[in-house]
Amino acid sequence: MFMIGIMVERLTASLRLADERFHRGFLESPIGLVLLDSDVRILELNPAFAAILERHADDLVGHDLHDHIHVDDRARGRRTYQAALDRSSPVSFQERYVRSDGAIRTVSVHAHPQQREAYMGKYLFCQGARRE
Repeated sequence: MFMIGIMVERLTASLRLADERFHRGFLESPIGLVLLDSDVRILELNPAFAAILERHADDLVGHDLHDHIHVDDRARGRRTYQAALDRSSPVSFQERYVRSDGAIRTVSVHAHPQQREAYMGKYLFCQGARRE
């Protein structure tokens, strides 16, 4: 029983370290990264993604990402994100984001569905690289 306790402690420490490494890499990445729930609300984003929108990250968490997508791209974006979740397979596409000053940024997006209990079910891990 003692050995099981030691193994559980080591496994827990390893998982904590892996999570810390992921989170540090997420925040420090020069590529825009965002985690979206199944309703495409922003759970978490890194500074590079906030810079694409020229907004503060704290102002974006909890908001529907589609509120920041160009109106002409919203319907297609909703279908694309939903298809990724339904099929549990990644999708790549381009969409235009509207910055806080009204300027448009075209972004290449790669959305990869994930499942993790910490986010209460399915969520999307998205990478966005600006295209000028």
